[in-house]
Amino acid sequence: MKATFNNNKTTTTGGYFSTKQYKAMLPIKQPKRAHGLVKLHKDPQGTKFRPIVSGFNTCTSGVEKYLKSTLKSLINDCQYSVNGIKHFKQDFQKHREKFDKEKHIFVSFDAVSLYTNVNVETTVDYIVDRLYENPEILRQYEKKTINSEPIELPPIPKDKLKNIFLEVLLNINTFHAGEKIFQQKEGLVMGNSISPILANLFCHMMESKVIKPKHGKEVIY
Repeated sequence: MKATFNNNKTTTTGGYFSTKQYKAMLPIKQPKRAHGLVKLHKDPQGTKFRPIVSGFNTCTSGVEKYLKSTLKSLINDCQYSVNGIKHFKQDFQKHREKFDKEKHIFVSFDAVSLYTNVNVETTVDYIVDRLYENPEILRQYEKKTINSEPIELPPIPKDKLKNIFLEVLLNINTFHAGEKIFQQKEGLVMGNSISPILANLFCHMMESKVIKPKHGKEVIY
């Protein structure tokens, strides 16, 4: 991973990241750690676990923070998502005249193993394409000294940003569980700080291609 970032290190002639950002993204010598949360709501006997891979203060923490900041502009793409019951109630009140209790019902579907079934490469392709509709949001600036004028750096090229996403999400996905070391090769891990955003965007892609063309404005969430 360090080699990946060295290829993008700031120079006054063609780097993409400021020195401050580059240093913040460098990996530290701390592997990811896995633990399990008991799924008592699904199994009262406590025999089923939800695997969590903690990325806090580990080798990819810095670059995950950078990638998460780049994704903020895409959160509003997820037009069928809500942030919780309170958000749902507020928005439903705006559309309640459309709801006829004689004709309509509320339904809720649970996605089985959503994170591990996310197609990471397809989702990253969508993300990168959307970000480069306005590449200025990726531009950074360098200052040689406190009082000097900032130097405008070129936005990171599309292929390099995609490579960083895939490196972090798929290739550098090794973690400790007890005394053993594992690597998740497909999907997203729970515990990665950017996994929730990617999972939402993945669902948004399916909803836009499957639900919206068929039902149009009939579906609110």
